[in-house]
Amino acid sequence: MALTTVRSTGIGSLPAISGANLTSLNASNISSGTLNSARFSGGKIGQVVSTARSVDTSTSSDSLVATGHIATLTPSATSSKILIILGLAHAYVNSGNKDMRINFYSSINGASYSDIGEMGRVRDTVRTGFGGNHYLYSPNTTSSVAIQTYFSRVNSGTGTVYYSDSTNQYTNLTLMEVLA
Repeated sequence: MALTTVRSTGIGSLPAISGANLTSLNASNISSGTLNSARFSGGKIGQVVSTARSVDTSTSSDSLVATGHIATLTPSATSSKILIILGLAHAYVNSGNKDMRINFYSSINGASYSDIGEMGRVRDTVRTGFGGNHYLYSPNTTSSVAIQTYFSRVNSGTGTVYYSDSTNQYTNLTLMEVLA
């Protein structure tokens, strides 16, 4: 774009400048205004599914067991990812030297569940508001994807671990489709 030199002739204001010739602006240099959605790529949220649970769920097992807390989402493209968010309202361990492990499992199109990764651990005591736990999953399918939480006792302790209970607090499992 060519620059124009404006010399003062004693006039109190400059002439108006048209933006019609501004055709090659980089979007990263724009701090306000509206951009055409075609200029954005990836990272858009396609859909959100969430389930709440407030049911007594406990185990004394050292092996992962299903909680019955399931959310299901059908991705719109094989390149989509699923952001899994667990807001665990009330989880705790009682007596003994142990932790509770929580894993995410997936089932694609009704197949058996398979472990996709550990979400985290609750250590030693009561945890209320154990939320904001995230996991990004790439199912590579447009079939129905069910996500379920599994949990177990860890560290060879004694006693029971609790994934959720009926204290009128809800544990939320949220799935978000992240478009490519």
